[in-house]
Amino acid sequence: MIEKGIHILADELEPGAAVTPDDLSRAHPLWGLDVQSLAPWVHRRQSFGGEHLDCWTSEAVEIAWPVLVSGPCGSSMDLAWRLVAQNALPPWSSILAVSQQCGRGQTRRHWNSPSGNLYAAWLWPRLPEQWTRLASLLAGYILCKALQVYVPDLRMKWPNDLLHGDAKVGGVLVEERKDLLLVGFGLNLSSAPSQQDMRAGAVAPAGHLSSLGQDFGILGLWLRLITAAYGELERIQAGELGQFLRSMEELLAWRGSRVRIRETGEGERLGILIGLSEDGGLRLAEDAGEQVLYSGTIIPL
Repeated sequence: MIEKGIHILADELEPGAAVTPDDLSRAHPLWGLDVQSLAPWVHRRQSFGGEHLDCWTSEAVEIAWPVLVSGPCGSSMDLAWRLVAQNALPPWSSILAVSQQCGRGQTRRHWNSPSGNLYAAWLWPRLPEQWTRLASLLAGYILCKALQVYVPDLRMKWPNDLLHGDAKVGGVLVEERKDLLLVGFGLNLSSAPSQQDMRAGAVAPAGHLSSLGQDFGILGLWLRLITAAYGELERIQAGELGQFLRSMEELLAWRGSRVRIRETGEGERLGILIGLSEDGGLRLAEDAGEQVLYSGTIIPL
């Protein structure tokens, strides 16, 4: 398997994916910060299962897991699954893409993915069943908590979007195959889709976090996030499920407010957003009583 460390992919795993440190610097100023701060970069060959992968490896930082950086590709998640199939990625590895042509979000909707934002795929081992069932909420929560160090007023829009003010700045997508979970995470750091590029019916406008304070780049931010998020995940799993859900509720946008839930198809519900059920559903207080919902789009009133 690929060794722990920070590796820029120099192999053409798919057209455009190969990149050098100089290429990365030219892709966006935020990547330029990473290349400079993590230098020197040394060309090395990673070997796994009879296969080889050429990389540029940072000698400036030691980390506990492999973190790979790809040039423009279809999506970081597709690239990660490809390497998983080759038995190249150990659990807790991650892949960042400079840009994506086929980035996807909830229900596999296409997401605009230009250079300058964070597009990550983070490989998890399968968790105990009670946590695997809540993997999307869990991933969103720990990444949101890690980001709150830099953006204190960040909130979560159930089930998997990150909001800054009323604008969507990021989202989480979890895919499961066999005994592995792949957490896709997108975060708008320098740009956001225009209103015309948003899907029809989108509730929250897209925003970005360009005011974050760029004393580190995209990769530098990701290293900070996964370190903090991994520690938060261990802490949560050592505790009780109910305790996690109550903590998660504190981050929920519009909790205690009257909302409309647009359900799949033409249905809508009105009520007060109470919080979360024990299996992660959304608790809604309607005039006729409480309902628990497992899908739908929240619209604040």
